[in-house]
Amino acid sequence: MSPEVQQILSELYRQWCGEFPSGLQPLPGSGSARSYLRAQGSAGSVMLAHNPSAEENEAFLYLSRHFLEQDLPVPRILHIAEDRLSYIVEDLGDTTLFSILERSRGAAQFEQIIRPHYRRVIEDLIAFQTRGARGIDFSRCYPLPTFDRNAIQWDLSYFKYYFLRLAGIEFNEARLQAGFDQLTDNLLQQPAGYFMHRDFQSRNIMLKDGQYVYIDYQGGRSGPLSYDLASLLFNSRADLSPAFREEMLDHYIQSAGEVLEGRDDSFRKAFRSMAVLRVLQAMGAYGYRGYFQRKALFLSGIPFGLRNLASLLGHPDTQLEPYLMEVLLKLSQSPMDIQGPPTGLTLWIQSFSYRYGIPADPGGHGGGFVFDCRALPNPGRDPSLAGHTGRDAEVAGFLEGRPEVEDFLQHALALVRYAVEQYLSRGFDSLSVSFGCTGGRHRSVYCAERLNRMLDDIPGLNIRLRHLQQGELGVSER
Repeated sequence: MSPEVQQILSELYRQWCGEFPSGLQPLPGSGSARSYLRAQGSAGSVMLAHNPSAEENEAFLYLSRHFLEQDLPVPRILHIAEDRLSYIVEDLGDTTLFSILERSRGAAQFEQIIRPHYRRVIEDLIAFQTRGARGIDFSRCYPLPTFDRNAIQWDLSYFKYYFLRLAGIEFNEARLQAGFDQLTDNLLQQPAGYFMHRDFQSRNIMLKDGQYVYIDYQGGRSGPLSYDLASLLFNSRADLSPAFREEMLDHYIQSAGEVLEGRDDSFRKAFRSMAVLRVLQAMGAYGYRGYFQRKALFLSGIPFGLRNLASLLGHPDTQLEPYLMEVLLKLSQSPMDIQGPPTGLTLWIQSFSYRYGIPADPGGHGGGFVFDCRALPNPGRDPSLAGHTGRDAEVAGFLEGRPEVEDFLQHALALVRYAVEQYLSRGFDSLSVSFGCTGGRHRSVYCAERLNRMLDDIPGLNIRLRHLQQGELGVSER
């Protein structure tokens, strides 16, 4: 997040409650252009959001208001900027359905632990699809009001160009398109007119005070029932077992009752086709975000996606055009060799100002080291150095050779080097180290730069250096 966006959001907070926040915590980005800060102050903890797409914001704000009117659990909007590019929403905390899965995975009773969560979420999903569609003006949705032929073909093209080609699978363009066309025709035969969240998956389901709250519905539109259920049950990194997915499909059909109007069997078959589309769309996102945008988190989802695809293709209810089935089977059985983000361990080294709070782990895993540099001598108190940064020779000259600075760095180095060696040996992909000082300009920047150079001798380590309060990003990759 740029300093300019932080300033915009800090000012928005001041407009809302009459004071600047006492603490700001940037949250990790995802695959969108949206930026989020958690702000603390006398008004409590809230979320500050900035999105340069005014149209997407308008859709989110409209849908939020509509769902709250329908008594559906979504975050409350607390304040909106005049330009509609920034807004404040209630803070829902950090517990997602995905975090519950991750904490519970490996337990002997894993499915017993997650079963009540999924049953309740499925019941909420039906409420969004039905009650949420009442009185809604779908023309205000973004980027499309309906799940139509164009939307399906865009998803399939996304998969073809950003994943299938990268996987090295040979295919006949015309025959593959014919298979896509037949799949599209079958999907469009499903009854529509319900609200379709579009990204109804475990990371977008929050748990606060015992209640589930749903987020990231700004891409919602009118559509069929099966898409969001497929998103939930075939969410790649949730890694649900086939038997558990079947159980939850049964629970959805039983809970939907009259909504399906006796179409239980046809819904089961239609669900498989929709799940294929959803898995292919996700694979396209993994290829684009992982390969082209070099985001390791997305690339790491590929093995899960391939397993989901293989599971679907092996089910008797999955009916696809023969050539499309042939290509997808070949893909599901092929060893993947996509060159994406660097292999090994990515070490994020950050400098920051405590005025804005401790930054989140950019790798998305949480944790990491935070070192407080405020105990070190402060170059900023010297008027001749105030305008410099920790990257400048003048500041380095002030700090270098001071015993307390060297002791501090050597202790930090010993802790980080040990962790790096352990992470590399265990196949971990990300670790963050953050240095903080008062302004995020002198001591923290100097220490981050020094640690970068100190770890230059470790093979397989990819260092990404960020100075958060200066809007600078340096990358060292080996």
